[in-house]
Amino acid sequence: MKIPEGLGGKSTLMNGPKRIAFNKTLAPMYGLKFVPPPIHDYLNFKNMSSNEILVNLNNHEHLPDSELVGGMIELTSRARTAPDVDWNEHHISAKCIADLKHRQSRMKAKHVAQIQLILVGLKVNDPEFWQQNANYTLRLLHKYKARDMAQFMDVFDRELLDDEGEPVFLNKATPVFFERIAGLLPMFIKDMNNA
Repeated sequence: MKIPEGLGGKSTLMNGPKRIAFNKTLAPMYGLKFVPPPIHDYLNFKNMSSNEILVNLNNHEHLPDSELVGGMIELTSRARTAPDVDWNEHHISAKCIADLKHRQSRMKAKHVAQIQLILVGLKVNDPEFWQQNANYTLRLLHKYKARDMAQFMDVFDRELLDDEGEPVFLNKATPVFFERIAGLLPMFIKDMNNA
């Protein structure tokens, strides 16, 4: 194979590779016709006010399970400042609660446990929803840890109070639920703290 003498300008292929300098400039790409979607495109409900959370939850059918649960948990934390609102009857939260009830059969174990905190925080008085959640909790029992077991005993045994402070009679779970949890508790005692 014969290489022409002028190939490569001043440096020839025989002298080795030529170094090429690149000038890097950091500038916005205004001329791009296609902007790629962001990698982490999710709603952060922690930075929102109560009204912003409600506006975003109004589109609950378009939210993935994790965002719906996250939005409802943040609404629960803000519900403490508005004790006079009945979240069972509120036009946005009632639709979200119904959607959670429908979706919980396909949710992860973590989300099923978080739904219990939502039910307590928003004082949901739907016994069918509570019993469905108890059944799904039993189905996913092998995925929970010691802290979750303590949460189950606390949440399902705690009475919901109405506006006057009177307990609302609500059958949250069957005795079989408590027997299964109590039967597993001795295995988790070593991982629990005093609280």
